[in-house]
Amino acid sequence: MQRGKLYLSRFLRTWQRTRDGHAARRDATTMLPARKRGRPVASLKRALLVSETQPRFVRLLQWMLVAALVAALLVADQRYRRLRRAVARDLHEEFALPARTLVICIGSAPQNRALRDAARNGWLQWRPDGGNAVEYRFFTDHPDMLLSDRHASGGNLSAETRQELAQQLRREHAAHKDMVFQRIETGYGDKEHNVYGKRGLFQMHWSVTHYRFEYLLRVDDDIFLCLHRLLYEIEQRPNRAFFWGRFWCNYGRHRADENFMLFSQDVVNLLTDDTAMKLLPFDEDVTLGWNFGLLSWVLQLDIFDDQKRLDAQQGYLTKYMHEQEPSDDASHRQDYAQFCDRFMFAHHVSASVSSEVFKHTVPRLMYTVPEMTSPRDGCPHKEQAFIPGRHAAHLPNVLITLDSGVGA
Repeated sequence: MQRGKLYLSRFLRTWQRTRDGHAARRDATTMLPARKRGRPVASLKRALLVSETQPRFVRLLQWMLVAALVAALLVADQRYRRLRRAVARDLHEEFALPARTLVICIGSAPQNRALRDAARNGWLQWRPDGGNAVEYRFFTDHPDMLLSDRHASGGNLSAETRQELAQQLRREHAAHKDMVFQRIETGYGDKEHNVYGKRGLFQMHWSVTHYRFEYLLRVDDDIFLCLHRLLYEIEQRPNRAFFWGRFWCNYGRHRADENFMLFSQDVVNLLTDDTAMKLLPFDEDVTLGWNFGLLSWVLQLDIFDDQKRLDAQQGYLTKYMHEQEPSDDASHRQDYAQFCDRFMFAHHVSASVSSEVFKHTVPRLMYTVPEMTSPRDGCPHKEQAFIPGRHAAHLPNVLITLDSGVGA
């Protein structure tokens, strides 16, 4: 109410000054004495040509217009203030989050304690001192979900086994504080609906609500990552509209695998935006990699298809990294020591091999940074095509391919 009076008072004063100016000029022309300043209401009447001689309905209409103008100004002011508060709140929330260069989301089965410990005591030790560059979390099934789902952890576990596993998870989290429990359907490959994609989106949502970061890396727990080399290299990679992975070269499956997926923050923001995801096709029952396979074809991204350094099932690059137990052979020890000089990542690595490779690796101060290769260059002798609906009921059943001469 006070703000409305303020607007009305300003409006009246403006009209009063305008009227006095016109009156002074008119009086000077007619040699009449200047009129004294009248009351604001009387001035407003004259400014709006409100006259007692006018019909009543005309005067009523004119006053209604004044009231509507004041109301519109009040509404506009309120909306502006709300918008300003909302923007300030969003900026405060965003910049209040801890800043990180890289967030690593590690998908882990509840029973894979040995793999988690191998990572904690191994390649995760290459995080820079201070803790501001890298943040990681193991994402696994919530203990309550284990107790309620007999298919938990990829098998028909007894009630006693599931209860003990749930207690072990709680103790592990209390000791390390590096686990996030997902209240999502459990299991891997043993049910019709495994919500792989939903778990991947959950990890992204958790990351954007807890940290400000430049890159997000999504991996599994049975890996070995040359983290020190990755941190050295991403300083020379794009930090907008960027994706790094390794593509399958099979016909109809030309997309990156989920075992190593590195996104710039803006891509993660797109995938976690509720409005955008309502417009983009997404199937929760297939992997995040398969879902992103469609988006990687239609979004204008800088894509690094790292075929020669990501040692994974798309085409294994080594044998020694995928053995169940490490070898004492001298040639193997040399291979372990040189792995990070030649490669960046390996998938399907046992806990014991991961620990052995870490023990023999000596980080370098500098590494050779290769040029980025596009998906088209990564599979030059294969027909690059992707059929989203081949393994996904809720993705379009279309053939996406490249003609010769068309860039990837």
